[in-house]
Amino acid sequence: MFRVSSYGALSVALAAFSLSACATIVEGTDQPLTVYASEAGATCEFTRDGQLIGAVAQTPGTLVLDKSRNDVSGVCRKEGFQDSTVIIEPNMVATTAGNILAGGLVGIAVDAASGANFSYPQSVYFLMAPNSFLSETERDQFFAKAEDRIHEEFTPQTDKAGERCERANDETCFALQTLEERRSAQLNDLQAQKQQAQIVTPTPLSPGPYPSTPPSVLPQ
Repeated sequence: MFRVSSYGALSVALAAFSLSACATIVEGTDQPLTVYASEAGATCEFTRDGQLIGAVAQTPGTLVLDKSRNDVSGVCRKEGFQDSTVIIEPNMVATTAGNILAGGLVGIAVDAASGANFSYPQSVYFLMAPNSFLSETERDQFFAKAEDRIHEEFTPQTDKAGERCERANDETCFALQTLEERRSAQLNDLQAQKQQAQIVTPTPLSPGPYPSTPPSVLPQ
């Protein structure tokens, strides 16, 4: 990325600075986030540190987020459905490791200031649970599928972390514990949504006879 020349200390300093900002240049300080929901047409807002940082008028949609080491909270709403909230956590990008080797503390400082050494997932999914169901069977089937989706998302990650944990890697064991805690939290949230959902039985029409012509247009 740079070449040290005979310009002396100034050239070395400038070269070190340009290299230290590697993640900033390669990764950028913002990123797109694609938003999906189980129901099309949901409206979603995203906040960080209590401040609104973006919104999607209708799902599916995409917005651009400034990178940061802080979590982003997203909430989607749609009439007839419970609000759905997701916490989006950033991860350190690979180029940060290169900055540690090449740019040292200067590289870390540059990228930490810009947020470039962290990145959010490329997409996020919101489960929109209906406010009500026509029967307990319909409700149970809906939430059973949602529970299966959570396990399908986490199981490959926990299996991989578990294999590494067996090799006595304390850091990986911590990662496994974190994954299990996140899965448990999502399952608990899902159970809370299930408990809030109401069973609404359609009211049968009262027996006739009914006039063949609406009352408003019956002859006086």
